[in-house]
Amino acid sequence: MIEEKINELKNKTGHPQGVYPTENCRDTPCGCPEIKINTKIDLNINALIPDNYFDSDLDKINFYREIETIDNLEVLEELIEDFKQENNVLEFPEEMKNFFNLLKVKLKA
Repeated sequence: MIEEKINELKNKTGHPQGVYPTENCRDTPCGCPEIKINTKIDLNINALIPDNYFDSDLDKINFYREIETIDNLEVLEELIEDFKQENNVLEFPEEMKNFFNLLKVKLKA
C-alpha cells in the first residue's frame, strides 16, 4: 500500500509532490541520495521576530533569508546563540521563542 501511495504521489520528474531534489540529486526516478522536503507548519500562535531587533527592514529581510538556507539543527542553534549575543539578550520574548521552536520542528520534520 505504501508503494502504491508513493507511486500515486510522484510527479513527472519522479519525485513525490512537495519533495525537491537537492544539488546531489541523481537522474534516476527518486534515486536521490539526499532530498529536501518543503515542510509547512501551520499553528495558531504568534511566531515572529519583533522589528526592534533590527536596524532596518533590509537587515530583517537578510536575516530571514539566512534562516531559509539553514538545513541542520546545529547551524540553527549556533545562529540563535549568535543572535542572542549580538542583541545582548538572555531570554527571548514568547513570540521569538515560538519562531525559533517552529524552525527547529521544521528542520526535524
